[in-house]
Amino acid sequence: MYCSKPISLNKIDRFLACEGFMNKWGLFSATILPKRFSDHSPVMLLSEVHDFGPCPFGFFNSWCFLEGLDEETGKKLIYVKNDIKIWRADSNRKELEELNCLLLKIDDLELKAE
Repeated sequence: MYCSKPISLNKIDRFLACEGFMNKWGLFSATILPKRFSDHSPVMLLSEVHDFGPCPFGFFNSWCFLEGLDEETGKKLIYVKNDIKIWRADSNRKELEELNCLLLKIDDLELKAE
């Protein structure tokens, strides 16, 4: 069957990448992001190589009962750990509220622009 119009697909199904890109970044995948700022869906190319830098310091409460760590130091470390947990939870909550507020403003501006 002959078709005079070319068929247009609405999703990207392949990428072109040079050998140097493949050697440096290894495995990667594509993620389609939601339309927010234009009538096109942005595509994000994600690499499977994850380097999060040095491991963070961790402290377990059970260490306080091991020989070599005096009781007073152990108690101080437990208080610091608990304070950091509370601070991080509060920071996460504030960041999420700010993000939601900004997303609502973006949606509102897009509706006005239409």
